[in-house]
Amino acid sequence: MNILRALSGAVLGWRAILGGRPDWTQYFASTGPGFATALVLYLLVAFLILLAGTGAAALDPVNVAMGLFVFGLYVAALALSAVATKAMLRWQGTILDLLVPGTYAMILFLLVGTVLAPLGPLGLALALAAIAYLIYRLGRAAGGWSIGISAAFAVLTVVLLVAMPMTLYMLASPTLVAP
Repeated sequence: MNILRALSGAVLGWRAILGGRPDWTQYFASTGPGFATALVLYLLVAFLILLAGTGAAALDPVNVAMGLFVFGLYVAALALSAVATKAMLRWQGTILDLLVPGTYAMILFLLVGTVLAPLGPLGLALALAAIAYLIYRLGRAAGGWSIGISAAFAVLTVVLLVAMPMTLYMLASPTLVAP
């Protein structure tokens, strides 16, 4: 699949999702190769953000691996919330219907988060609010879920987006915070 065509399709697909149009599915390849393309684009953007944030230090293979692992947790959070929601609802749709557009939304989350990072916690809150709305709309479009279920899916995803990297940082800390 052509990367630029996939990216332009994602933009058009997200415009359709946000506009509530049912033709959004034609813009995403909800297949294994379509998800792989979205994941490659996500990791490319994550690498560029890592490079911009750390400069030449990012080229150290250990730093690249660690940085991409941490950025990969965001897609893992989306996947985990999609699998959990599917299991709880006994939803008959495919996970790829959520993961492919959701991965492109995570690309936007990375970009918006990078631009808003100088604002500190307010910037993170705005980026999380933006991704929550996108995930909510994705639940409405791809899942065909009610407002409440879609909102719960968005909240679960955002909680995991915050909790997974925080847990990793706490586990990696050499000191224990104990009285």
